[in-house]
Parts: sequence; C-alpha cells; structure tokens
Amino acid sequence: MIKIIQGLKGKKAFFKVDKNIFPFSSILEKATNLSEKFNEQGVKPEMIIAVDVEDPLHFTTALFATIISRAIPAIFDVTSKNMRLTLKETGYPMIAPDFHIDFPDNFNIKTSKIKGRGNNVSMGDGLFLFTSGTTGKPARIYKNSFNIMEELSILQKFIPLTKNIIFLATVRPHHIYGFLFTILLPLFTDIPVIHTKSLLPGNILNIINKNNNNICLITIPAFINALLRVSKNHNTHHIPLTISSSAPLQKIAAISMNNTLSDSIIEIFGSTETGGIASRQTINGERDDAWQVFPGIEYKVQDDRLMIRSKMISPDQPTDMDGFYTTMDIARVLDNEKFEILGRIQYIVKIGGRRVSTLEVEKCIINSGLVKECAVIGVKSKKMTGEILVAFLTGVANHKKIKQYLINKIDLHKIPTRFVCLNHLPKTGVNKKIDIRALKEKIE
Repeated sequence: MIKIIQGLKGKKAFFKVDKNIFPFSSILEKATNLSEKFNEQGVKPEMIIAVDVEDPLHFTTALFATIISRAIPAIFDVTSKNMRLTLKETGYPMIAPDFHIDFPDNFNIKTSKIKGRGNNVSMGDGLFLFTSGTTGKPARIYKNSFNIMEELSILQKFIPLTKNIIFLATVRPHHIYGFLFTILLPLFTDIPVIHTKSLLPGNILNIINKNNNNICLITIPAFINALLRVSKNHNTHHIPLTISSSAPLQKIAAISMNNTLSDSIIEIFGSTETGGIASRQTINGERDDAWQVFPGIEYKVQDDRLMIRSKMISPDQPTDMDGFYTTMDIARVLDNEKFEILGRIQYIVKIGGRRVSTLEVEKCIINSGLVKECAVIGVKSKKMTGEILVAFLTGVANHKKIKQYLINKIDLHKIPTRFVCLNHLPKTGVNKKIDIRALKEKIE
C-alpha cells in the first residue's frame, strides 16, 4: 500500500467538503505527521490497526497515516451495529478521532491500546475490508496493493472521464466500492471529489445544479431511487455520468434515471472478494441486461455458478487448480464476453422440487407498478416439506391485485404463498441492502 501512497505524490486533486477545499497535498502532509505520532505510540510495521473514522476527510488522513506507518489498516464502518460488534470482538488497536476536530489546523487522531490482537502478521503490503452482507457476521477480506492497483488501472481505462468532470460521492469510503471511487480513483486521475455531510437527496440535487453539468455521481441503487422521488419537485440539470454499484439497479429505475437526470448510467458488478468483474450501461433510454466482463477477466459457468479468474481476487480466497474463484452467483453464459445473472445462491429456493429465483419474483412484482418496494424470501414451511415464498411489500395496503397480476405473468409455483405489507423494508449497513434476517423475524 505504501507504493500507492508514493504514486499519489504530486497529484493536484482535492477534496471539497461542503464549502471547504482540501488539496491532497495537505492531506498527505497531515497523514505523514500523524504517522510519526502513531510510531511514537507503538505502531509497528504489519501491525493490524482498525480505522473506524466516520468523516471521509478524516478517514482518508487516518488511513494514509496508517499505511505510511507500514501498518495494515482494517477498515470498519462504525455506523453499522454488526460492524461495531465485530470490531469489539477482533480486539484490534483502534484509531479513533478526538471528539472535536477542525481540519487541518487542529487535526488529532489518537490510538487506543496499541497491544492485544494487533500483533504483527505476515500479510505483506495490503489492507483488510469487511463485507456487510445481508445475514450473519461481517466477513474480513484481505486485499493487497497489487489487487487494488490492478483494479484502478482497469477503471481508469474503462470509465469515460471527460475534462472538467467532478466526482460527487453519496457513498462512504469504508467499503471497496466507496474506497476506490471516492478516494483512490479521484486522486489517481487528478479529479476533484465532493464529499458532503448532508446526503439528503435534495441537497445532492442542489450540488448537481451548482456544478454546471460536470458531475460524475458515485452512488448506489437505493440512493438513485430516492433521487428519482425527490427530483419530481426539482428542476435539475442532467449530469453526464452516474456510477452505481453494491447491488443491481432495477431496469425501470435505470431507464427513469437516464431519461430524467443522467445521460449515462454505468453499473459495476463485483465484490470485495473478486474486485470488479463486469459492467452494463443504460443510455438513450435503453439497457442491456447482460453484463460485459472487464478486460483481463476470465469467467465460466459451472454447475450454474459463476466462476472468475482475475488478478483482483483477494489472495486469501479459495480458488480451484486453475485459479478460478466460485462466486455466490447463479449465471448463464451468453457469449465469450457477456453473461446474465439469474440470482444469488441465497436467493434461490426450491418450491415443490423446482428451483425459483426470489429476485425474478421481486422483479416481476416491482414491474407491476403496484408497489413501492419489494423483497421476496424463502422460509421453511410449517405445514409441508420444503420452503414457501413470502413477499414483503411497501406502498400497498392490499396484495390481491398483485397476486392477480402475477397469475398472468409467472408460473403458479413462483407466486408467493404469503404477502406481508410493511411501512418500510429493513436495511443493513451503508449499502442499504435488504436485511433478510430482520424480515424472517417479522414472520416467526
């Protein structure tokens, strides 16, 4: 990771936080000074140090200071309850900001208890990230500097970044997507990035209007849906480009976003474990549902599972003898460069001996236009062997019309046995994924 920092020297990019501008040179200077404090407090090379700083600017400084100290950062999202519990269990020495911080004049991050499980490890030059997941505990994923530099190289060649473009971040840098797109990619491409303390959709639309159609929006599907709802009451400029990741974007939302707010939407498909795998684009009111693999990525489908061979795969993930990593995705090959995702392993259930994708059922319900949000899960049947489908709906008081709609659209065995109407769907982590465990608790 130290090579990545060294490669950033001389860059002219800057962070803009609300009305304040912070050149990267000043962030790097603060990080260098801070690393000296860390060394005085006992931070040693290859020691694992938890970075749990919430503010993006302070996070970047603390992260780079840890790297300059040649320690191994473990990046936590402290806004997530599951992440906080996981951090407590690891026992890692922790970098936490003082209560009052005024960057850059009075910036001071302190380490607490530089001892315990933060002992030296032989992992080399890298960092740890934690996946939020939809169920269970967060998983720790190691990424080395080679993984990260390889992905940055692909993104720089692939993303159509024009002159005078400005990144606008609506995602936090504590996950691989935010880390790459709101910190490293802007810095490596010398492109300014706007971080704002208020992520209300109305505030984001105001920022878009103030920047003369130069915005590249870095976001997630949940935030796109929020923007679409609010933009109906705003006269908003079109933005050249929107990047979306962390979950598939519903086709209806992608086309609506393209028609009303963004000239082009690029979705990135991948994971913390694999890095970026493929992309798809919505432009001119149309979207191809197939995913096109990035250059240098090899893939195959075996027993319906998508398998990937890539230089971006985490070195601590299992691969077969040929170097292929088996993902959790059910896929279908379209040609040598494209594939279709049919669902995730956890979203495939057997109903009456036949396999059903809950995502397919969700998509059909959403396309009905009768609901605001939808989540379909499989639960163990109390009356018969196997599972049944349960659909959770928002924005609707009666599910009878939806059931009738489905009868004309999908096979009868795919129609949910139960429909549950909610005010909102429970979400987990900053990626706003559906909390499957919370949904199951509602019907147990």
